[in-house]
Amino acid sequence: MPPEESPQRPAPGQSPYPRRRMSIDGMTSRPIQRPDYIGRDATRPMAVPQPQPEVQPMVSTPEPSTPEPVLAAPAPLPNLPESERFAPPKPVRKRRKLPKLPRFPKFRKPVISGRAIKIILIILAVSVVLGGLYALMRYQAYRNNPDTVFKDALQASLSTTKFQSETMPDTTSSKVSYDLSAPTNPMVSSEATIQLSGTSYDVNGYGTAKNTYVSYRSLPKTVSPSLSSVVQNAWVGVRINGALPAGVPTALAGAGDPRNLAYGPVFFANIAPKIRKQQVQYMIAKKVYDYKVEKVTQTKIGDTKVFVFAAQPNVSYLKIANQSAAFSAGLTPADIQDAVNALDNLKGATMKLYIAKSNHQLVRTEITKDNRTVSTTYSYDSNLALPTEPQTKLGWPDFASYQFQIEAQAATKQPAAQLDSTRKAQLDSLHSYLATYFAQNESYPSLANVNDQAWVAGNLNGIDPDVMRDPLASSLTLLAAPKAAVLAYQPLPPSGKGACDNTVANPCVHYKLIATLSNNQQYIVQDP
Repeated sequence: MPPEESPQRPAPGQSPYPRRRMSIDGMTSRPIQRPDYIGRDATRPMAVPQPQPEVQPMVSTPEPSTPEPVLAAPAPLPNLPESERFAPPKPVRKRRKLPKLPRFPKFRKPVISGRAIKIILIILAVSVVLGGLYALMRYQAYRNNPDTVFKDALQASLSTTKFQSETMPDTTSSKVSYDLSAPTNPMVSSEATIQLSGTSYDVNGYGTAKNTYVSYRSLPKTVSPSLSSVVQNAWVGVRINGALPAGVPTALAGAGDPRNLAYGPVFFANIAPKIRKQQVQYMIAKKVYDYKVEKVTQTKIGDTKVFVFAAQPNVSYLKIANQSAAFSAGLTPADIQDAVNALDNLKGATMKLYIAKSNHQLVRTEITKDNRTVSTTYSYDSNLALPTEPQTKLGWPDFASYQFQIEAQAATKQPAAQLDSTRKAQLDSLHSYLATYFAQNESYPSLANVNDQAWVAGNLNGIDPDVMRDPLASSLTLLAAPKAAVLAYQPLPPSGKGACDNTVANPCVHYKLIATLSNNQQYIVQDP
């Protein structure tokens, strides 16, 4: 058997596959096996065909031949230029691979038992309750701070519409209903016990911004029946259309006057929020009621828990605060001049203000001076209704003579010591007003001046005209010479003798006030 010949290697650049002869029509008897890569990738090595083993012919019964199918002509290759036909393939852009993110463990839904849920709910509920209690404690601590309580009380007193006050000092009392719904037209209705020349009288009062009325509920038994029948339960127009006549006793004029009743040591008003805020800031900054926080205590009035503020009133700033509040309510300084002047009595006094813990409203005040305490209780009722304004034809000029007769008759049964004590107190009060007048004018008023009630009202501001009347006298006239049951006033020239008329040549620079006592002795008060 002849040795097997090894296949010959193709020459460099020669294809390993032998070329087949092509027919004239370009077709071969067998399909052409195309290489794996043609054209652009011609440089890539091609697979080498392996030699096929020889197939021995088998003798068999010939089968009828079938005609071979005629293959359709292949589509002609595109007529490409040789540069493109054998051009190397274009490089393929590789996509940039993103860095792989770290894999997180797959979340698994926790399985919570019913007991754990109950515990969590209990913890949440306890947290909510404790948080609410803490917030409530913080709020209560702020709300119960003495400075906050006092500030709230001041704001409440300046935004009050309807309330009542009841005053119970040692000798007089009053119950007053206030309606401040109309800020510029305050209205009051009162029941009071007043003191006139050492005698107590029960009166009713009614007042508006322009008018004031008084009526006697009862009179002392020493007043004659004929006089009582005329004046008892009869309304008298003390102040009409804003004009207060001269000579009206202060206690009688203030019994139904809202200008006197709503203003004073503690005042009430219904003013605009912006002005109210300024007013409160002023009162706090100036310490109108000076108190010590560490001395604020707590107690109960009945069933009401209250804070107790021990305060020292600053009279000068209190006067300014009253005038400012009155001006905001449409009143002039002259309207509340009597109430402002009366504040001088607070010098040297102490105050206690009781403020409710629940709503921070003032419920009581106590003013103590010279071992005498005046207590006033306040209550608030938005449904409070005042009676209608009284109608009367009797005015003060017609009633004045009746008034002085009532006082003179009421004093006839007083003990002599009480009458003399009243006379001395009246001269001491007159001396104080005369000294103030001299400091301003460098002279004393003449006798004609002090007997002119219009002059007195305009020049001796704040004086009670009743101090010029002896307890047993029925007029306000002073005499030049001493006489029983009449007070005397003697203005004197620089020499101290004779009369004076306050001219440049004859000024009144000295004076004597003389009261004849029950034992006919004289009580004399004179200039220094």
